[in-house]
Amino acid sequence: MSVLNGKYESNTLEILSDRPVDTLWSSITRLFTENNLTVKKVDKERGLILSQATAFIPIYTFEDTVGNLIVPQAWVVLKKISLKKKEWVPKKILGEWHIQISEMGNSTRKIAIDPIVNCTYYPNLITSVETRGQSTGALERLIKRSMGKPANE
Repeated sequence: MSVLNGKYESNTLEILSDRPVDTLWSSITRLFTENNLTVKKVDKERGLILSQATAFIPIYTFEDTVGNLIVPQAWVVLKKISLKKKEWVPKKILGEWHIQISEMGNSTRKIAIDPIVNCTYYPNLITSVETRGQSTGALERLIKRSMGKPANE
């Protein structure tokens, strides 16, 4: 199994915004819809928006030998797996995005984005191997551009 060399968000990405909370809710759910992510749950009391586990077979990528994405616009990056010089092809890739909106005071809200990506390879009819992929940050950048700035800026 290869190792991912690129820099990906391994922790939850946090964005600060001064936009009204209702605007954040509607903007994030709209972004989900526009990008074919189904909203699984919206809990305004707890500040949660969860996406349904979504198949990412058409928009995944691997890295090249120096850690650059082969398909830069992909949302999911996976480790390459091979056995006896035969590279395995992923058969199932599911991604979920968990978004938490919380009040910070001074009319500021924090948007915490936590992606979960799981991939299953089936090298033959009886064997399956599961591994974690990474979000490339594409959705996170869309949210950042439309909502505010990162908390660490």
